[in-house]
Amino acid sequence: MGIGSDISIVKLGGSLVTYKDRPLSVNLPGLRVAVRELSAYLNSNKNAKLFIIHGGGSFGHFFAKEFGLTTRFSKIQPEGVALTLTAMLQLHSLILEQLNSKEVFCATVLPSELMSSDADRITASGSARVRSIFSCGLTPISFGNVLIRKGSSRVISGDEIALALVHRFRAKNVIFAMDVDGIYPTSELRGDVLPEVSSNDKIGSITRKYDVTGGVEKKLITGLKMSKSGARVFFVNGSKEGRLSSLLNGEKDVISTRIVPKRVQ
Repeated sequence: MGIGSDISIVKLGGSLVTYKDRPLSVNLPGLRVAVRELSAYLNSNKNAKLFIIHGGGSFGHFFAKEFGLTTRFSKIQPEGVALTLTAMLQLHSLILEQLNSKEVFCATVLPSELMSSDADRITASGSARVRSIFSCGLTPISFGNVLIRKGSSRVISGDEIALALVHRFRAKNVIFAMDVDGIYPTSELRGDVLPEVSSNDKIGSITRKYDVTGGVEKKLITGLKMSKSGARVFFVNGSKEGRLSSLLNGEKDVISTRIVPKRVQ
């Protein structure tokens, strides 16, 4: 089955699905809007191929911060690894419940099933699993989590998974659904969002209390890599009715920020 550039990826950010500054707290209003948007898109596009990823927010990030888990492999206390893994599964289960309630029927792909041991690519078996899920009429879903290798552990972010998927499947769209309208020119989040950004632009960054994967600046860097691989990349407020589904449907004039390749000066 050829899927290739037919895939769209939606990353439900931790800031959208949780209250990132309140440990172990789900943002149900934001999550429910995003789920309704995904349901509306899939119901109106029966052959659409969507890959959903969600972040850890105040669940995984809370314990990762407490026990020193970062995006680099290191020796971490077993308690820290276990609590982080458990928290992510708790959040994942809550998100699956919301998706099921709106008939967005998903099959989970753990990062350890999908990614290579050094987290730099999708494995052949991971690719085969994604194709099998699509062939059953299900929507694959994964999430930021902990990778374990040779006595050490590291956080793998949902953004890393999304980038690897872009490289493997040449996804046509990647949408970062957040709790703000897009990318702002400063970290104070004032004024209008930028309609587009490129590597020529200087962007302010805001890092929240429990974010251990790089904040907005890292997402922009990742987005530029995706754009260079041919994906259309957007940052949008997933808690606003109509925006996420409109972007997925290819509509223009949606309040959001698009990543564009580097412009020649």
